[in-house]
Amino acid sequence: QSLGYSYDLGQNIVFYVSEDDDIETLIANGKKQVLHKVSYKLVGTIKNYKVFDKSDMCTNEKQYVGKDDKYNYYVFCSNINNIYLVSKDEISLSEAISSSIVNIEDIKKLNIKIIKEEL
Repeated sequence: QSLGYSYDLGQNIVFYVSEDDDIETLIANGKKQVLHKVSYKLVGTIKNYKVFDKSDMCTNEKQYVGKDDKYNYYVFCSNINNIYLVSKDEISLSEAISSSIVNIEDIKKLNIKIIKEEL
């Protein structure tokens, strides 16, 4: 299976999974065989990545994403495992944090709910 994606006009991204090994050829020939389709909401850009949130409900759970000299920061109303950085590949926000691809200053610029608590 291969994974491809395209943008719609509402700044969402749609992922397509195909049994064909070359999804670009399928799309170019108008023979898109969609087995699975998921829309993500664009929440910003970090470095060369577009950032999309596929969280489908707001929960009261807060998830730690980092700290600075004064505060701990938490994502609220989204799941960091459902927020993805997409370029030629995709990586979850939680993986990007643990791999030091992003830092708290990058995350604070995203269009997601973040709360801070004093250290």
